[in-house]
Amino acid sequence: MSNTSDDTGFKVIGVDQHQRAYEREIRSEPKGENRGRDILRDSRHSTPISITLMKIDGAILTYLNDQIKPVVEDDAKQIIVPIRYANAERWKQVRKDGVLRDGAGRVQTPIILFRRTSIRRGGLTNPVNKFVDRTYETGWNRHNSYDKFAVLNRITPSRELVSVTMPDYVDLTYDFLLWTDYIEQMNMLIETLNFEMDSYWGDRGDFKFRVRVDDYTIDTDVPTEGDRYVKATFQMKVNAYLLPETMYTVDKGPQATDRLRYTNKKVVTIIEVDDTIVS
Repeated sequence: MSNTSDDTGFKVIGVDQHQRAYEREIRSEPKGENRGRDILRDSRHSTPISITLMKIDGAILTYLNDQIKPVVEDDAKQIIVPIRYANAERWKQVRKDGVLRDGAGRVQTPIILFRRTSIRRGGLTNPVNKFVDRTYETGWNRHNSYDKFAVLNRITPSRELVSVTMPDYVDLTYDFLLWTDYIEQMNMLIETLNFEMDSYWGDRGDFKFRVRVDDYTIDTDVPTEGDRYVKATFQMKVNAYLLPETMYTVDKGPQATDRLRYTNKKVVTIIEVDDTIVS
């Protein structure tokens, strides 16, 4: 069939030429790669799933600030206790001086300071986790047309599926330092925090992690000169899980730990032509 052009100027090719072009495109693809599985993800799709160490740190800090909201009483007034995640330099200085000071050298009380100090592989971690997927179906799918054409032609709706690799389980340890002016204030802080232990911390509607504390150490420092303060220390154990955005496999190389795909849908159109000539 020869090439022609329609009124719009576009080139029209025959069915046989279209088939040969399609076969050349298939042969040009890398061996073993299915380009039909390449799906562009944008803001209209679900957020890529990953659990990092920074997300776990942020979940604990957010839960302390937004859910527990620790307070102490001073002169019949409630004071919100600030909570800070310590960087390496600040943590080293605090461990050396025993207190946290502001720019003017004054001891900051009340305050809670914490830092992640250790990571250990959990007992539930399995070497084959990276080869195991969990698949779930999302809700609304923008590839489905909800109109009369779809109903009349009995078009099977396409389902949007997300396959997520099993995470690795880890046990994290966080060191906490608490300072108050009086022992009554420290008692109030310990009572508030201890009541929230052995539960799951995290943002509402997001990942949650189980936390626990075994013991608390309280020390009252009364220096001959300077500020008097009460200090408490404890270690919080967190049972969490890690899932990076990408992983490496021997057969496929780097690939995402969560993959988006759609189920097939097919439209069958039947055309009947009546070539009877009515004289």
